[in-house]
Amino acid sequence: MNNKQTHYAFAAASFFIAFIVYLMTMQPTVPFWDCGEFAGAAWALQVPHPPGSPLWTLVGRFAMMLPTFDDPVARYNLFSVLSSAGTIMILYLTVVRLAKLWRGEPKSGADMLTTYGGALIGALAFTFTDSFWFNALESEVYAFGSLFIALVPWIMLVWYDHAEEEHNEKYMLLAAYVIGLSMGVHQLALLTIFPSFMLIYYRRRNDVTVSSWLMMAASAVVAFLIAYKVVLSKLVEWWATMPILSVGVIAGCVAGIWYSHKQKKAILNLSLWASMLLFLGYTTYTFLIIRANQEPPMNQNAPKTFAQMTKYINRDQYGSRDFTPRRYPDELGRQTGPTWNTEKYPSDGAFFWKYQTDHMFNRYLYWNFIGRAGEEQDTGTDWSKTWGIPFLLGAFGLYWHFRRDKKRALAFLGMFILLGWMTAWYQNQQEPQPRERDYFYVGAFYVYALWVGIGAIGLMELARAKKKKEGEENEADLVPTGEGNTGMLAGVFALALLAVPINMCVGLAGMATGKSFDESSKWAMYSREGNYIPFDYAYNILQTCEKDAILFTYGDNDTFPLWCLQDVYGIRRDIRIVQLSLSNIGWYINQIKNNEPWGAKKVTLPSFSTESLLVSETDPLAPRIKQQVAETVGMSLPAETVRWITGDNTRGDAVLSWKYTGTYNQEGQYLFTIADQLSLDIIKANINTRPIYYSVTVPDNYRIGLDRNLIYEGMAMRVTPDVQPEDRTQYGGGVNATRMSEFLMTDITTPSSDAKRGMILRTYNDPNARFSYLDKQYAINYFLGYMRYASSMLEKNMPSEASKALETLDKRLPPEIVRSEYYPADVIADLYERIGNPKMTQKYAAIALGYLNNGKQETDPNREMQRKFRLANLYVLSGKYDEGAKIFEELKIATNENGPGPMTFRLLEISARKFEAAGNKQAALAKYDEMVLMVGVPEEQMPDDFQPMLERRRKLREALGVIQ
Repeated sequence: MNNKQTHYAFAAASFFIAFIVYLMTMQPTVPFWDCGEFAGAAWALQVPHPPGSPLWTLVGRFAMMLPTFDDPVARYNLFSVLSSAGTIMILYLTVVRLAKLWRGEPKSGADMLTTYGGALIGALAFTFTDSFWFNALESEVYAFGSLFIALVPWIMLVWYDHAEEEHNEKYMLLAAYVIGLSMGVHQLALLTIFPSFMLIYYRRRNDVTVSSWLMMAASAVVAFLIAYKVVLSKLVEWWATMPILSVGVIAGCVAGIWYSHKQKKAILNLSLWASMLLFLGYTTYTFLIIRANQEPPMNQNAPKTFAQMTKYINRDQYGSRDFTPRRYPDELGRQTGPTWNTEKYPSDGAFFWKYQTDHMFNRYLYWNFIGRAGEEQDTGTDWSKTWGIPFLLGAFGLYWHFRRDKKRALAFLGMFILLGWMTAWYQNQQEPQPRERDYFYVGAFYVYALWVGIGAIGLMELARAKKKKEGEENEADLVPTGEGNTGMLAGVFALALLAVPINMCVGLAGMATGKSFDESSKWAMYSREGNYIPFDYAYNILQTCEKDAILFTYGDNDTFPLWCLQDVYGIRRDIRIVQLSLSNIGWYINQIKNNEPWGAKKVTLPSFSTESLLVSETDPLAPRIKQQVAETVGMSLPAETVRWITGDNTRGDAVLSWKYTGTYNQEGQYLFTIADQLSLDIIKANINTRPIYYSVTVPDNYRIGLDRNLIYEGMAMRVTPDVQPEDRTQYGGGVNATRMSEFLMTDITTPSSDAKRGMILRTYNDPNARFSYLDKQYAINYFLGYMRYASSMLEKNMPSEASKALETLDKRLPPEIVRSEYYPADVIADLYERIGNPKMTQKYAAIALGYLNNGKQETDPNREMQRKFRLANLYVLSGKYDEGAKIFEELKIATNENGPGPMTFRLLEISARKFEAAGNKQAALAKYDEMVLMVGVPEEQMPDDFQPMLERRRKLREALGVIQ
């Protein structure tokens, strides 16, 4: 092949390798986090959260119309796959253009392998970085946004090659238009203005001086401010307050273009044209104001006017933080929480470095090019995954770039700093964060992958290096072009391919040190093949609810996938979702009160007038946070309502009464947020006419004190007048046995758009499916559901029903597949012990022992003692009595337990069990009787953890014919 064909072949390889990898690992339906919201917005052309992503929404609607997959959200995900593969190809093309600036056009096969092979190494390295791979598989803005971040510097490098040609300015204007378009996806691409100015400066200036460089930097700042402040925000704001000003600015630009053209003022003409094209790209935002006035079901912030649009674009809903101080107090102004841990962060400076710089950027950089220690939140770096080879090659590439081409190296270093550290510092993030934020910095990782490619080129250049002759100083003599040892270069290329992208993908270094593929590979960590967990999770929450229900949710993951199912798939549109995080804001409450999305009924809100909800938050009429003591709320419910809520047709009138508490407690005073007041108003006004539920993931402090009046019916808790028994097991709680059984035991295979009680689970029992640490966390809610039901059946002396529930759990969430420390195997073993199934007791005890024995010892002494206590109990359940007794003896000494206590009871129980195992029932019963006498309270008053022992004692009494 000739030079051009080889170049195109390598470019195609970079695209198709990435495309195939991402397609194979793509989420087959709706993912967690914002993807469900964006999918719903795209499907019906709705208004997503501020500051809006109008271009992403419009493109998403087009993508979802194409007949690529049966699932519409999979079609949207596919567009992210295509965008990401395109980004990889552009990275390859960018590295090639940068290399040609010092190497020139390839003159031989050796040159082609050096330039194109090195660029491919960099492109494939970025393909397998953690953050980019994660984004590539889902319908979030970051995949498409990364394409714009990559496009702008590549366009400017194309201009670089054509800068002396007539009409070369078209490339600069194209870059300006691309930046304008990017504002309709994500604003991070605006930062590419700075490296673009640096590339222009170094191309046009042969003599670099401090004053001219500072002038260039100042010009870049002015251009950025024009784009970020004037175009993105001020034009809209001025249109709301002084329309003539916005019209004047636009008209002035048009007039300025005509004037500068006539007067041949080239720089002014180019600047004005660039500003207008940037504005033209930005006009995708008109979509939002048009659709907002058409009242789609999702209409966040309802930006119907230019004044409302200004608040929407400026993200006023989320508030703002100044650059200083670095640590912010909580909502009550208290200096509390991890941020104010003086041992960890003794000062603002320490917090700035340790958390906001090292933890929230450096750690992410290491994840991507060294290795991620685990999937859990705040995990660190693991050098064994890749031995740090990709990171070291990138560092070498940075050095080599400066050695071979200082000016362009400085431009891309500036891009790395702006999209990395500066972005992290600007956000002033507080600890803790609800999720990892590595996706913010993909632009910086893109630049580092570019240096990985340059590093690979540098290695091949060094492999071809000639010894300098005395007196020679020409770099070209050291690293020549032209003919070379192609076989040797092919070996270097193959070694780099193996040590960097392949190593990153499958974890060769990790496997070489004895780790499994699943433990070491990024493929195992990031593949979402067969992962339907978010869809099923949302479906199961919705199908828990009765018709026309009001459902309280709280976070992104128990809201956005539900919105998606209603918007895109038409599932359970009768349910009115009330998102409590948004319920502090007037526009949202107004929509709950007055809108009927997809035909769902309005929510009656007598205490919130429409007039009070549509004013500014500073207006005296607007709803206000209250601070007061808790009060008891009571409301009478007629028999008809009680029977309908409980499902018991024998019930009469009842009173729903509870202590109404707020979100925060301070010196006996509760802070009642607007969401708290809204929840109370909804319950009071709607309890007699509509079912009211809380999703299982709504935190306690958002339930306004209703915990004892919530009963589980599946993946949601229903408000009931019946006070439930206090939960002493941490997995119990009141259960509506009939509805819970129907939900847990009915296996749904095909989703239904109408109310149909039952549960769909397609991933947790699929041995070929891939699911993440987050997916494993969400599995706990299914475990808890089965365990709650089994426990309630045991309390009703229905062990066969409890056994049926646990057997269904074992089938639908098998421990062989759902391997996680979140798998509550020890609790399941306890339940099987109470049921009287020794085989299953020992199976789950062995699983739990595996987790505990393979885990790390706790650094906190109390937590370590709890771990050992659990370990000893599991040995007992496994029939390994001596091992359990040994640990209990150690704990007895460690806790100075002299009289009757937990260890003494456990040691007596072990003695009884050993007698049972030996067939000496009489001696075993005597030990159990000794335990009961030692506790000294009636059996019905004994704690829950004594119930298995009491059950064994009862069975021994029956076997021996002992009369109570």
